[in-house]
Amino acid sequence: MELIIGVSGASGVYLSYKLLQALSRFDNIKVHLVVSKSAKTTFKAETSLDLKKDLYPLSYKVYDDDNLGASIASGTYKTAGMIVVPTSMKTLASLRIGLSNSLITRAADVCIKEGRKVVLVPREMPLSQIHLKNMYKCSKLGYVIIPPLLSFYQFQVSDEKALDSKGFMDAQINHILGKVLMQFNLDLPDFKAWQGLEDKDHGLRR
Repeated sequence: MELIIGVSGASGVYLSYKLLQALSRFDNIKVHLVVSKSAKTTFKAETSLDLKKDLYPLSYKVYDDDNLGASIASGTYKTAGMIVVPTSMKTLASLRIGLSNSLITRAADVCIKEGRKVVLVPREMPLSQIHLKNMYKCSKLGYVIIPPLLSFYQFQVSDEKALDSKGFMDAQINHILGKVLMQFNLDLPDFKAWQGLEDKDHGLRR
């Protein structure tokens, strides 16, 4: 399986690093990585990661975002699809109208026209009516929208120590990435799926 990973300049670029780490655990996946110019700036602002040492080695190929002549810019190059994480509102707006003015937007546009899956992880808050409308329109065009929202069922909400721990943050990231990879039938080992409420006290056993 070959996957395209696009990293735009929204906050939350650390998610892309953790995604690449997760994908590196699969022996049969080749990652094509595109990091926008704005994303490189966000990496410097939000992390201490060195892209050449920490990020790029986790990929099969790395492309400049302005390289519209790259193999992944053509539908004739077969991939399983694409993940844009995080997805900036600028990138979202471009995808809505088919503005392929970068390799990230061109590769996503190519995947959609070829009937391949594209997952967007939009990172913004609060969301304006423009953002919501763009997400809705993108979903109608075939994009899968997975905002990086918090999940609480892995913990007891009353357990303040758990909620304040680093483990809580790791669990949130694993949950988000697990949901993303499920779209490509990939199971993240650390992902905790909902098992249901079977306790008689909840009155749900039948």
